Amino acid sequence: MQALNVLFLIVLFTITFAVIAAIVMSVLYLFGVRRKSRWIFASFVLYCSFVGVDFYLNTRPAVVFERWLGFAPPAHVQDLKSSLWILGDSGRVSLSCTTTEETFDRIIKRGMERMPDVGRSQHYHRRFSEHFGTESEDVYFNASTGRLRYSWAGTD
Repeated sequence: MQALNVLFLIVLFTITFAVIAAIVMSVLYLFGVRRKSRWIFASFVLYCSFVGVDFYLNTRPAVVFERWLGFAPPAHVQDLKSSLWILGDSGRVSLSCTTTEETFDRIIKRGMERMPDVGRSQHYHRRFSEHFGTESEDVYFNASTGRLRYSWAGTD
């Protein structure tokens, strides 16, 4: 399934650039510009740069924290790490950080249910459906170390 998702992204990337190239070619033809290949190459480089910068800006740990937990990470949050993978009909997000119980309480107030503890960590879970057919969130918090782990998974 992952191969089909990657293939979908490649096709989407190619079609989007084909539309951009058609517009650039039309403008170049309209103004009678020679050596159109240089302009097409420059537009391809700009397009790839835009996609790369957009990906970078939207996958930074602080942005992932804010988007998935609903508030910006407070100043006391340390060692914030994240991973994000959403493609086609499935996705996974994970966050980990060191924080206080106040931040943990703020996170679990979103309708999460207490589950049996896992080792020394409190475990909270929520199952819902907003953007995907089935979504679930899990939060693990070790009060003695202040370590918080958050994971989200969604499938259609």
